[in-house]
Amino acid sequence: MLQVSPQFLEQTLDKKLMSDLRRKCTAHERAKELYASGEFSSGRKWADDAPKEKVDTSAVNLIASGACGAFVHGLEDEMYEVRIAAVDAFSALAQSSASFAEMCLDFLVDMFNDEIEAVRLQSIHILRQISINTLREDQLDTVLAVLEDSSRDIREALHELLCFTNVSTKECIQLALLELLKNLTKYPTDRNSVWKCLKFLGCRHPTLVLPLVPELLSTHPYFHTPEPDMDGPACILHTHTPLYLLCGPDLA
Repeated sequence: MLQVSPQFLEQTLDKKLMSDLRRKCTAHERAKELYASGEFSSGRKWADDAPKEKVDTSAVNLIASGACGAFVHGLEDEMYEVRIAAVDAFSALAQSSASFAEMCLDFLVDMFNDEIEAVRLQSIHILRQISINTLREDQLDTVLAVLEDSSRDIREALHELLCFTNVSTKECIQLALLELLKNLTKYPTDRNSVWKCLKFLGCRHPTLVLPLVPELLSTHPYFHTPEPDMDGPACILHTHTPLYLLCGPDLA
């Protein structure tokens, strides 16, 4: 399986499924070919003597046609065991091909919305194993939506994934922080996991965190604001927690 060529690997994720991988003609093109051939139906029966499309069996590559869209079918199969097997196959193939790993990110992120918890959990674990690429903002938005999941196993697995996730903009860091704070408000028992996640996010993105310092600490460029109650729940949630993000590079 690891010796499959990149061409076939890319075809397994192709949503443009074709029966034999030959070019499909439009109705206009087929009518034009029919007119050029000089053969028409007698009119007594619909297309009774119209020429049939001839298929050269030697030109049909069964291996290529079998590979086309294989993962698309697997990930959409009605049996959850098949979907899990398809997700597991992503892991082995993505670790041997960087280009395939980048292509399958969208498919793995989509599986976070699966109706079966086992499929969602396995998808998070697999994405964690191949998290060498940078997530786009739309992908990150889908990932962070899983923080609303009622399953603690799902949420903790997602925290672990975010520890090793790369993002490209400070807006992504800010979005992740806001969603993690919402997670902490809704599920206070996730505190240690959320703090660990924030620390690693700060470690991996020190240059993106720096512009957020004034906003996160609620400081003013020239006004001296009153010191908040350090023991108050609001301060712990909205000040202490962001500090884990800011101090991540120093704590590492």
